[in-house]
Amino acid sequence: MWERIAEGLVLTVIGMGVVFFVLSIDAMATYPLKWLGGESKRAKEQISEPASERVEVAGPEEVDPEIVAAITAAIHYHLARLSKSRYGMIHRADVRRGL
Repeated sequence: MWERIAEGLVLTVIGMGVVFFVLSIDAMATYPLKWLGGESKRAKEQISEPASERVEVAGPEEVDPEIVAAITAAIHYHLARLSKSRYGMIHRADVRRGL
């Protein structure tokens, strides 16, 4: 019995070593690539630039109440359907009843 446990531990250590080795090679191969692409400098420049244009968002008084009612009804219908179908799982009996 101890031989099988030892064999399992050796296999685990070898597997973890192989994964660590491959990930180390992957990290060493991709680390120099960020200088070749120059993406880090471009990303920093884009972040530092302030947004010059502001987008106007409709306030609550500008939204049509009929649209709000339609969205509310659709959400209610969807949630009611999910609760009847047992958290999104569709069952044969539900399909026969047309739910």
